[in-house]
Amino acid sequence: MLLSSAGHTTRHTSRYSALRAAAAGSFGFDAFIVPIGSNERAVADAAVSVLADKRVALVLDDAARPPIALPPHFAIVRRSRFDQGAFSLDWLTSPPPVAQTSAVMRTAAPLVGADDDDRIRATRRIHAYATAQRQELAAHDSPSTGLDMLAVLEDEVHWWRASGSGFGIVLLHIGGLFEHASDDENREASAEAMLAALRSVARHGDTLARQREDFVIVLPEADDAGATNVARRVVAALLVAHDGLPPRPRRAKGLAAWSAGVASCPGDGSSSEALVARASATLRPFDQWMRER
Repeated sequence: MLLSSAGHTTRHTSRYSALRAAAAGSFGFDAFIVPIGSNERAVADAAVSVLADKRVALVLDDAARPPIALPPHFAIVRRSRFDQGAFSLDWLTSPPPVAQTSAVMRTAAPLVGADDDDRIRATRRIHAYATAQRQELAAHDSPSTGLDMLAVLEDEVHWWRASGSGFGIVLLHIGGLFEHASDDENREASAEAMLAALRSVARHGDTLARQREDFVIVLPEADDAGATNVARRVVAALLVAHDGLPPRPRRAKGLAAWSAGVASCPGDGSSSEALVARASATLRPFDQWMRER
């Protein structure tokens, strides 16, 4: 490969992981090659926002239009030339990029450091892109298992610490979800049906995750009041029969009931454990949620 023959060491990772690491300040490499599809402008925006102090090459599909307002040190490489190893390495040997606060960088890339509103918009776009990538991978690789609840919450807490953008959660305990499942296949079908039902009512940009009979919906930038409103809507939707779901147990109590609780970060805690504990403490049966509407 061209890069190896030139003496460069390469590491492969997902765009999602690299952009999240860069946003959190833990991206340990000086250069990054980012593949960009023909309809993936948001990926280019995310790269500009969090990799502005790195050497970056954007590998574009041959039919894709080059993004506008790129920092001057970003290189554009066409996919066909990259696959053939027929591209220049000048971008790797050029002087390091200027700091994000320079006038040149602000002029070339309005998303980076222009003002607080621009930074907020950039942060939201990065988070929306990363969330979509994460959900897409989960739907493809493990449609019944879904994303791991505690791992997702820990990831979101790290994102809050890096960006200052809080979030709310709706915790759903679905007691007896697997009670009538006779084998692993039926249990997977029940879990997949519940995730499908939640996707149908979740907002665009929300993240769904699961741990056994517990499901969580992560709500970007929501506080307790926002999470409570979403919880009421989700409860109402789940009271309607869905294909593949077992009947909701009537007059069940405690862990046998279908129940919902809410929490928000940082208001109710700044760790995944604290958020789960708070949401668990506010769990109420679906019937009580409906009476309180």
